[in-house]
Amino acid sequence: MSNTCGVCDSSIPSYRKYCSKSCYGESISNKIERECGICDEEFETTPSKNKKYCSKECSGLANRNRKIVTCENCGEKIVKEKNQVNDSGKDFCSKDCHNEYQKEQNSNTCKNCGEKYYYGGSKSKFCSKKCSGQYRSVEKVGVECPECNEESFVYPSYRKKYENIFCSSDCRSSWLEENSYFSSENNPMLKDGVKSEFGSNWKKMRKKALERDDYVCQHCSKTEKENGRSLSVHHITPRRLFIEDDNMSVEQSNVLCNLVALCRSCHMKAEHGVIEV
Repeated sequence: MSNTCGVCDSSIPSYRKYCSKSCYGESISNKIERECGICDEEFETTPSKNKKYCSKECSGLANRNRKIVTCENCGEKIVKEKNQVNDSGKDFCSKDCHNEYQKEQNSNTCKNCGEKYYYGGSKSKFCSKKCSGQYRSVEKVGVECPECNEESFVYPSYRKKYENIFCSSDCRSSWLEENSYFSSENNPMLKDGVKSEFGSNWKKMRKKALERDDYVCQHCSKTEKENGRSLSVHHITPRRLFIEDDNMSVEQSNVLCNLVALCRSCHMKAEHGVIEV
């Protein structure tokens, strides 16, 4: 049987690894880097040597089924049984180091005073109720009530979230009575307070429109899953116009080219002319 030289790949007897002293010398001069299986430190070795550990100390630990790890908090090297090494890679040399690390992880900087503080439960933004009150009172902004024009003060996050902010529940109720999208006067889907018909072919054509649009809103591109509810199908030319025309029928409004899939939010905007589809 023959073997192949580990350097020049020439054929040699099976009991030899290299064809000559020159090839042997070249092999031991070409060192490679390996990672120690115990302390994870990198060390240099020759390709011919199947060396797994960087030192005799690490080799001895391997024989005793132990491993060198680094304390996540203080950085000190410690020896642990392999079955005691944390799978997450976070090991500690003592309970004090573990507690100190946990405390550091549960720390934050107060948004009001800038001081560092520690929290035990859910993460907070302020070190105390006093700082929370000071920060929120300073950051409030003035907004005008759309009903009575009186100014009120709210937090910026609340102002950003809502388009219309009222000074009282009475103003809100009054405004909704006049401007509600669902009143017969303002709802474009109603005619003289009576909802128009959809036609006998509506269910069939609605399904075809959704399938054509892959069940994706054609304005915001969100799927039914992303919206958390089923999509609507919008009539580009309102169906009430077909009903009002004596020469047309509501079934004609359900042709595929007049239908488009929209989420409920985009559908409401399309009905009121806020967006074009």
